[in-house]
Amino acid sequence: MLNVSLEQMQQYILTAQTCQQQRLAELEQRRLRGFEVAKRAAQILKTEFSASRVVAFGFSASRVVAFGSLLSENFHETSDLDLAVWGLPEKGYFKAVARLLSLSNFEVDLVEVQYAKPRDSGGDRSGHRTMSRYSVLVARLNKELAKI
Repeated sequence: MLNVSLEQMQQYILTAQTCQQQRLAELEQRRLRGFEVAKRAAQILKTEFSASRVVAFGFSASRVVAFGSLLSENFHETSDLDLAVWGLPEKGYFKAVARLLSLSNFEVDLVEVQYAKPRDSGGDRSGHRTMSRYSVLVARLNKELAKI
C-alpha cells in the first residue's frame, strides 16, 4: 500500500482536474479549427472545382457536407474531417484530396456521394441485417440537412 497523505491526494486530484479541463479546452479549440477547415474545404471544392471549371478541367463540386466525429461527441485528438461531396467526378478526386490535405494538419476523408454504392454487409451474428457505411452516411447526411 502506498503511503500518500490526504494533502498529497488532494493535490493530485486538483492537478488531474486541471489537466482534464485543459485537455477539454484544447480539444474544443481543435474542433473549432476543424469546423473552420471544413468550411474552407467546402469553399475550395465549390470554387476551385466549380461548374465553371468543368469545361477546362472536367470536374465540378456542387455540394459539400461535413459528417462524422466532428459533429458528434466522439470527436478526439486524432479525429479526421469527413466530407461528403456531390458532383466531383472521379478524375478530380485526387486533385481535390491533395488540395484539401494542404489546408491543415487534419486528415481528410472525402466521400464522393455519387460514386458511393450501397453494399450488402450481410448480417451480424444474431442474423439481423446491419447497415452499410453508405446507408449510415446517407442517413446521417439527411439528418444533418434536416437541421439546416
